[in-house]
Formats: sequence, structure tokens, C-alpha cells
Amino acid sequence: MTSALLSAALALGLGAWLHARLVRRTGRALVDAAARLGAGDLAARTGLGDRPGQLGALARAFDRLAALR
Repeated sequence: MTSALLSAALALGLGAWLHARLVRRTGRALVDAAARLGAGDLAARTGLGDRPGQLGALARAFDRLAALR
């Protein structure tokens, strides 16, 4: 029982860490691209168009917006 709980806790912790890392990386790429675009780099893109979910949708929307400039 104790080893099963420990295994479950480790798996949950690893999953949470991986998810947080993915979110931070995606967020950082969005912020960096926005900063570059704001500084005048009209070629700035997130490069995250293949990401699933809401952050991927936000990255695709940013890239479409940047392409309008």
C-alpha cells in the first residue's frame, strides 16, 4: 500500500512538473515574440503553431496577427 501511494505521488509530481514546464516554455516564447515585435522585428513569430490547446491557439493567433504587419 505504501509503495503504491509513493508511486502515485511520484507520477503525479512528475506530471505536474512536466505540465508546468510546458506552460512556462510556451508562455516565454509568446512573451519573447511579443517583445521582439514591439521592438520592431516584423519577422517575430512564436514558432508554436503546432501546440495543442489554448496556448497553441493563442500562439497561432499571435503569429497571424504578426503576419498582418
